[in-house]
Amino acid sequence: GPLGGGLSAFLESRGKKSFQSIIDTVGNNNLLMGAFPFLCHGGSLVSAGFLGHGGNIDIQVLRGKEAALHAPSGWSYDRLEKTLSLMSLGKIQLAPFVSHRFPAFEAPRAYQMIVDKKEDFLGILLDWSSL
Repeated sequence: GPLGGGLSAFLESRGKKSFQSIIDTVGNNNLLMGAFPFLCHGGSLVSAGFLGHGGNIDIQVLRGKEAALHAPSGWSYDRLEKTLSLMSLGKIQLAPFVSHRFPAFEAPRAYQMIVDKKEDFLGILLDWSSL
C-alpha cells in the first residue's frame, strides 16, 4: 500500500522534525494519524479525504498539541484559486510527493497499481502533455 511502514522514514527524509500542517486528501485515517507525531505544536491537521461512514478522528489526541482540525468538503473556485496561488508561490509543493509518473494513455496501468497495492506509492501523476 502507499508507503507501507515507511511513513516515518519518508517524513524524516524531508529534513524537518515537524510540520505546520498535515493534509490528508485520500481518506486514509491510519496515514493521517501516523503522521500526527510530526505535527508541530499549534499546527493544523486537515482531513480533506472521505474517511467513510466509520471514519473517526479522536479530538482528545489533538488537544495535547493544541492542534486545529480542518475538515473541508467539496471545492469552490475561491479555494482553488487560493491553492493555485500558494502553489505558484512555492508554499505548497507537490512534486516531492510524486512517487510514480505515467503518460496519460497508461492510466489503466496506473489505476491497476492502485487497486493491486503490490508496490509502495505515494503520489501518482498522469502526464497529459503527450496527448
